[in-house]
Amino acid sequence: MVARIILRKELTMSLNKTNIEQVRNLIASKLEEISTETGMQITLGNCSYTSENATFKLEVATLSEDGEAMTKEAKDFKTHATMGWANTEAGEVKPEWLFQTFTDSRNEEYKVVGYKPRSKKYPMLVASTSNGKKYKMTTQTIIRGFTKQTA
Repeated sequence: MVARIILRKELTMSLNKTNIEQVRNLIASKLEEISTETGMQITLGNCSYTSENATFKLEVATLSEDGEAMTKEAKDFKTHATMGWANTEAGEVKPEWLFQTFTDSRNEEYKVVGYKPRSKKYPMLVASTSNGKKYKMTTQTIIRGFTKQTA
């Protein structure tokens, strides 16, 4: 309670990086509670601020049957794969590949997590199964990865 009172007093004067980090930590802890209570994924994004105000980006996503977050990119993957817009001369992208794993040419395993239609060169979003980091890939890389598994 004392920390919150001090934080409020500091905030009334001027916002700075330290104050914003404190506020971010408070918001993040409350969002975890809300996320657990609602069964949705709630992500606190970037923040822009001046000395008088701050704006945080907040993303809320429902979960699939597998417990994966249905982000905008995941929904775009399903839509574009179903309509055939993500297909190339290398082959056809299948909607069921969303949240499935494949192995690339270096034998590293990735999980498909989404699609960015405005990104022409690297529209596919994947997450490494070894470290959880997200990467962009070409559509051809994804198609080769999945067709290699079935061959």
